[in-house]
Amino acid sequence: MSQIVGWPNWIGVVAEDLERQRAFYRDVVGFRELGAGDDWVWFDLGWPTLFEVLQLDANRPQYDGRRYQTGFSTGDIDATFERLSERGVEAVTKPDGGPDSGGRWAYFRDVEGNVFEISQRFGPPWPRIDSGSSHAIVGAPVWTGIIARDLTKTSTWVEETLGFRPLARSERWAWFDLGWPNLFEIMGHDTAFRPYAQPGWQVAFAVGDIVAARDALMARGARALHAVEGGPESAGYWCHFLDAEENVFAITQRLGPPWPAEAEER
Repeated sequence: MSQIVGWPNWIGVVAEDLERQRAFYRDVVGFRELGAGDDWVWFDLGWPTLFEVLQLDANRPQYDGRRYQTGFSTGDIDATFERLSERGVEAVTKPDGGPDSGGRWAYFRDVEGNVFEISQRFGPPWPRIDSGSSHAIVGAPVWTGIIARDLTKTSTWVEETLGFRPLARSERWAWFDLGWPNLFEIMGHDTAFRPYAQPGWQVAFAVGDIVAARDALMARGARALHAVEGGPESAGYWCHFLDAEENVFAITQRLGPPWPAEAEER
C-alpha cells in the first residue's frame, strides 16, 4: 500500500501554561522564536519544520489535553484529507490555514484515539530574525512514534492506513522507514517505565553528540529520565527527558548505515 504522508514538518505541544512551556523550549532547549499570538508560539526547527506551543482549550478536541502532537507533511492537503477519510481515519477538523499562516493543516485521530495532524507547508522559508534566543541544543526530530496500548493493532494500522514500510519488529516495538535518518516507531505501553507510561505520540530531537547534548540540557535545568541508551545494534543512541509540564520527549543520535532495503524480524 502506498505511503500517504511524509516525515513530519510540524511538531506541537499542547500546554496548560503557555508561557511556562514557551520559556522552556526557548531558554532550555534553545529554539529560535518565530512569532506568537494569544494562544500559540512558533519556533524555527529549520525550514520547513515548525515547532509550536499551543494553549490547551477544552472546547477544541485538537487541543483538549496536555500532550505532544505530530503533523505529517503532505504536498496536497485536500487530496490527503480525502484519502485518509476514505480509509476510515476519523477527522477531527477539516483543512484550515492558508498563506498567511505559512501552510494548511487538518487533524485526525489514530486507531487508539490519539490526535495527529497532516500539514502542507507554504514558502518562503522562515525569516531570519534575531529573537534573542539561545543556541539550540537539538535539531529537528529524526524519530517520532506512538506509545500504544495495543502494539499489534496500532502497527497494523500504521502499515495499512498510512502506508509506512516496516523495517523490524519485536514483541515490544515495531520500526517503520520514513527515509534515512527518519524512523517511525510503535512502542508498547508500559506503566512501569516512565518514558512509555503515557499512551500517545512522542518525538525525539536530533543531536550529533548525545552525551554532550544530555549534559547541556541538564545544565539548563531539563530533567533526564535515564542514562544514554542504545548503540550500533539499535542504529543510534537516545535519552528521554521531561519538559516543563512533564511531557516526555527524547534526544537521539542517529548511527549509520541507512535503513536496509528489506524489513527484518528481531
